[in-house]
Amino acid sequence: MKFKVSRRIVREGDIVEVTWECPEAESARITIDNGYRSASAVVPSSGSKKYKLNRSKGRTRITLSANCHGTPVHREIFIIVRKARSSKAKGDNTVYDSYTRMDKPNLQQRFKIFRERLSYAWQYVLAQKKFAYKILLLLLVVMLISAFIPKVTYFGLLAVAAYLLWYIYKK
Repeated sequence: MKFKVSRRIVREGDIVEVTWECPEAESARITIDNGYRSASAVVPSSGSKKYKLNRSKGRTRITLSANCHGTPVHREIFIIVRKARSSKAKGDNTVYDSYTRMDKPNLQQRFKIFRERLSYAWQYVLAQKKFAYKILLLLLVVMLISAFIPKVTYFGLLAVAAYLLWYIYKK
């Protein structure tokens, strides 16, 4: 049984090629354990695969398990995974808070976004709730107008009653 990797010392995010050859194996499986979680996959009796090693608790263990003539055979290779180098940004010395939004939309764009979201939400409201919202809005408008012009109260309530009658007749 032959089992090897392209590199034994890597940085986070590097790719390692694993090559194996078990000509008499009935079944083979590769397991990768980085200390945080373990992943396993069934593989053919010979071949190669590339794996990206992200984070690790220092050492990642790659195990090849095969079943040759009913006898289990295991081979392990340890790979040292070092932390990725931090890239220091060069440029101006202006410090930005990570929560500061750099592309603030203007008032017109905000209104457009709000209108689109409201329209999308309105599509999924039940018909009975839509009707209740319409009546509630109509009553609020009548109350608001009647607060400034008390003589409009009668006509406003008449409009609400007419709308209800029209709705009943329509349904």
